[in-house]
Amino acid sequence: EDGLRGEPSPEKLRKREALEAAQATTATQPHDNDVSSVDKLQTNVSQNLQVAKDSAADLLEQAKEKTDIRSKDDLQRVAGDMMKLATECVKEFMAGYRQGRDQEV
Repeated sequence: EDGLRGEPSPEKLRKREALEAAQATTATQPHDNDVSSVDKLQTNVSQNLQVAKDSAADLLEQAKEKTDIRSKDDLQRVAGDMMKLATECVKEFMAGYRQGRDQEV
């Protein structure tokens, strides 16, 4: 499959057609059921893929609304703010650590 649209590649279509043609010449009831099951599975997978694509777009939009991160610049701004906060936390921790160490000595 091409990955993005969930459609089989031309090569896979040719292979499937060849397989179905071979099965048709030696068709028995179990083989017919297998082909039917494969067709149902392919239809189900295609539908699931479409639902996943639609859901992904909705989730992405919800995430953008909740976080206000809509562009690369927004993400860099948020990451910078997080780095500043992390730096302040480490500074505060180290100050407390040094004070405790000095009191023990």
